[in-house]
Amino acid sequence: PELVVKKTAPQKLDKNGRPPESVWSAGVLVDGPAGDKFRLAHDGTYLYYAYTCRRHGQPMKNGGKDSTTYFETGGAFDFMLQTSSKAKPDRREGAKGDIRLLFAQVGGKVVCVKYDYVGAKSAKNAHTFESPVGKLKVSSVSVEPSVTTWTYGGRGHCTLRAVIPLALLGNVDLLGETRGDFGRIVGDSTGTVSVERSYWSNKATSLMSDEPTQAGVEPRLWGKVVFE
Repeated sequence: PELVVKKTAPQKLDKNGRPPESVWSAGVLVDGPAGDKFRLAHDGTYLYYAYTCRRHGQPMKNGGKDSTTYFETGGAFDFMLQTSSKAKPDRREGAKGDIRLLFAQVGGKVVCVKYDYVGAKSAKNAHTFESPVGKLKVSSVSVEPSVTTWTYGGRGHCTLRAVIPLALLGNVDLLGETRGDFGRIVGDSTGTVSVERSYWSNKATSLMSDEPTQAGVEPRLWGKVVFE
C-alpha cells in the first residue's frame, strides 16, 4: 500500500502544544486495519498523526509497569517509520534510522515510547529483549515527553492525536519517499494483556508470545510513505 503525508503551512501551537483544529483534516484519510482510519500531515517542523479506532471501551488502556514492554501488557497504537534513505527495503529487522513510536494509555495518561533500533547517540537507554528462542537488542527505548498526545472519543470510537517533532525522528531524509507502518495492539477486556496486532501494511502479526518478535520490526513488510 501507499500513503501521502501532506505538507501544510507552518502551524502555531497553543500553550498545550496543540495545533489549530484544521490541521487534523489536512492529511489524506487512510483505511487502516479492522475499520480503523488514520491521517498524517507535516509542516516541516512537526508531524501530525491522528489514528481512530472503531472499538468500544478503552482500546489504548494498558496496565503495564515497564514502559519498554507496553506492547505485551494491554492496548496501544503503533507508528513505525524508516528515516534513512540508505536502509535496504528487504530487511527483516530494524536498521539505522528505523523508528517506532508506541502510544499507550497508562494510568489515564497517554505515554509515547520511542524505539530507536540501531545507532542511537547514547547507549544509556539500550535494552535487550529475550525469550527462549531469540534475542533482540534495541539501541534505545525511551519515554518521549516531547511528543504531545491526547485522545478523544465517543460511543464506538477512540482517536489518538499526536504532535511529533520531526527532529525526534532524527533524520530529514524521510522528507521524500520512504516506508512505514501504522496500526494498533489490541488488549484484553482488562487492558492488561495484549492479544492481537493489526497493521495497515504488515499482515504477518499472529505471533503474540515472543517478546523479541513483539518488540521488533520487519520493514520488508511495510508500505510506501511519500512526504510532500
